[in-house]
Formats: sequence, C-alpha cells, structure tokens
Amino acid sequence: DADRRVAELAAGQNAVIGRHQALACGMTGATLSRRLAEGRLQRLLPGVYVMAGAPPSWQQRLLGACIAAGPSAVASHRAAARLWGLLDGEQPLEVTVPLRRAPRVRHVAVHRSTDLTSDQVTRRRGVPVTNPLRTMVDLGHVLGPEEVEDALDRGLVSGRFTFVGLERLLDRLGRCGRSGCGVLRRVLDDRALGDQRPDGLLEPRMARLLRDADLPSA
Repeated sequence: DADRRVAELAAGQNAVIGRHQALACGMTGATLSRRLAEGRLQRLLPGVYVMAGAPPSWQQRLLGACIAAGPSAVASHRAAARLWGLLDGEQPLEVTVPLRRAPRVRHVAVHRSTDLTSDQVTRRRGVPVTNPLRTMVDLGHVLGPEEVEDALDRGLVSGRFTFVGLERLLDRLGRCGRSGCGVLRRVLDDRALGDQRPDGLLEPRMARLLRDADLPSA
C-alpha cells in the first residue's frame, strides 16, 4: 500500500521523502496530513518530511534541501566537499540548480549554474551531488586558496581524482569563465609538490610550510 511504498522509498533516502514523492507512491494529501498529525511523519522543510523515529543527521538535512530545491538540484560546493571527505566538520547546506530556476529554501545556499552537466553529477550516500572534480572547481568560488589546497591534497590522497583530471576539467570550464577556476588554477600552479600524489596529508602540509617559509624542500 501507499504507506509501505513511502517507507521503502524513504529507507533509501536517509528516511527523507518529498511531498511529490509521497503522492507518486499513492498517498493522498489528506493522508499525508493525517500521518503528520499522528506523528508518523515529521516536517523537515516545506514539502519535505522525515520518517518518525529516524535519528537526525546532517546528510538528512542536505538531502531534504535538495528535494526542497526541486528537480535537478544537487548538493554542491562545501556540502559536496564534506560528503566526499574533502572538508571536515559541519559545513553549510549548499545546492546547485539550473540557471532557469531560482528556488528559495530557508538556511540553504542555492547556486545557479549554466554549465553543470550530467557527467559531473552522481549520488553519494543517497544524496545527489557534484562529483569530486566539479566539487573542487566550485570550492574555488567559496573558499580561499589555502583551504582549496588542503581539499586538493585530501582528494589526491584518497584517490577521489587525479591531478591530470583536474587540469582537464579546468581547461574545459575555464573557457566558459566558470567562477572558481582561477583560484583552483593558482593552487595547482603554485602547489609545493607540483603534480605529485602524496601518500598522506603530512607530506603536502610540510611542503607548504617549507614553501611559505621560503625554505628548501630537501
């Protein structure tokens, strides 16, 4: 029945479900209102619900933000970087939508894009998200060079992307004037280890300290 289909769908979405998804599962608006009144569903954002009893999480709120922002919305920028392990700690909820759309979601930073293509989008832990390469370019729009360089080293160490792959995407997006390309390009050009893939984070961080202190690396 509709309740079972809603529960099954939410189970693969961090216990989150959108109103339009619940209706597509056969649940009526009146039934949705009853489930909210009964406490079986809880409101996360306008038009977005979470199953009762599910432990709250940052990923839950991020997926809710994507659903609330509408079709084609994906987690991006710092939110995507956290999902991929490129940044630590609590990060703001950020999503990207096509340029023609301008949703307003409370406590969510919404970016509009003309050049986000399907090959730059995937899913991680149930959340639609920009892939690691595109995420690195977008980070250059919201973070400074030092933080972008640290995210770069994390991605290289974990094998999320390669130096060559980043340069290819930069060449592709740089021709379009994509914001963030300049910061990432400077980080790549000035990197203390060049295009070398480090074995761990200590090596690039030490190399940066030596570079910034104008000391020889060996």
